Amino acid sequence: MAERPPADPRITALGLIIKLTDDVFKAPDFDTAAALTVNSSHSLLRFKSAVLVEVGREKTQVVAQYGQTELYPHTELAMLQKTLAAAIDFSENNIHLLTREYLSYMEGKGADALGELLEGDDPILAVKMEAPTFIGDPGFYFVWLLEFSGDIPDYAKNAASVLGRNFGQALFARRCCSKAGKLRNAKWSKWTVRGIIAAIVLLIMFIPVRERLNAEFVLKAPEIVSAYAWFDGPVAKVLKQDGDPVKKGETVMRYDLNLLNFKLSNAKNQLAETEKEYDLESRASFVDRTKLGKVKLLEARLNTAAVAVREAQWYLAHSEIKSPADGLLVLAGGRAEQMENKAVRTGDKLFDVYGGKGVIAEIQVNERESSILAGKLDALLFPYTSPENGWQTEIVSVRKIPELTEQRIYCYTVKAKVLNIDRSKMRYGMRGIARLEGERIALWYYLFRSFVVYMRWF
Repeated sequence: MAERPPADPRITALGLIIKLTDDVFKAPDFDTAAALTVNSSHSLLRFKSAVLVEVGREKTQVVAQYGQTELYPHTELAMLQKTLAAAIDFSENNIHLLTREYLSYMEGKGADALGELLEGDDPILAVKMEAPTFIGDPGFYFVWLLEFSGDIPDYAKNAASVLGRNFGQALFARRCCSKAGKLRNAKWSKWTVRGIIAAIVLLIMFIPVRERLNAEFVLKAPEIVSAYAWFDGPVAKVLKQDGDPVKKGETVMRYDLNLLNFKLSNAKNQLAETEKEYDLESRASFVDRTKLGKVKLLEARLNTAAVAVREAQWYLAHSEIKSPADGLLVLAGGRAEQMENKAVRTGDKLFDVYGGKGVIAEIQVNERESSILAGKLDALLFPYTSPENGWQTEIVSVRKIPELTEQRIYCYTVKAKVLNIDRSKMRYGMRGIARLEGERIALWYYLFRSFVVYMRWF
């Protein structure tokens, strides 16, 4: 049997180009077509690596990488390839051979990217894929970057140009025409109605409404002054009961004086003995100079004893805890009997004095809903004891830093002065619901702000 003559390589390459183009056109979606573009052509072009970059007016992105089943568009190599693809000038030619000599035609970030990509001196072939004329201007184009090992084969440049033109038609058809075909097949009347409905809904969503929020409040005095323990020791007597009115400077409780008096008496005796010994030794030192050292020691002891006396006197002077202001007494222990004969430590809170005129409501606003605090704020209070009646208020202050509440939630504290309230129906510590109203915001944000905050966690 006679052997067949070897096929013409040009015929073989043409047949392979037709097959590769047909495979890309038959791809079920754009991603598959892009993957076939950079992978299936390796058998013909024999490149080392390839990447397909989509260059748009506002965004440049890698859409396919050679030998990768999954895209890695944020690697350093991908970022350099995107920068290079966007920087190449294709105004005169749709194909460029990028070598060290080509660096002189580039500048800025594009030149830096090309310099890093050419570190191994392997040439890069850049092919621009343009959209078919029937599509018009899609606002983007594809750049096919082919990296070769050593010299590029003579046929590779022409073959890449033909493949780029054919592949480009398939890619633009997949990217631009699939949705357009669906729109053409739909009835314009149906889309017109849907568009009108969507426009109406969109307009409604931007109607301005007052931002509203419900939060819990508690009634407190306008001025709260606290008293703390001066030093460690037992409380001997509490002279006032919880809830009694007190005046500024009035004694509320007293430390145990027995131990304080004993310390003062002991310090005074020690001081007197040291003074006598010091006098004797100082007189004797005029005759015997060897006693001057002992006199110095006694002088130091004398100063120490004097300090001990002043210290004991200070403790005794602060043995009575007095009210720092006029107002209503609130004991830390709740009842006077529970605090008597109880040891306290320095800095322990002993009692509060609620003073001032009027009543202040403290409203806790969750920091996740703190957007209502940005502008003008109004508050209406509904106490639990009479939720049918609303109390008018005047906002006094809004704390700038959130605090951790008893419920382990960070909240901003809003203070509001209660207006025209009947004091006979008011008690400090009363709670209720505060309805806050802020500035006007768009209806869509008012309805979906919780969903927007929730989605930020993902």
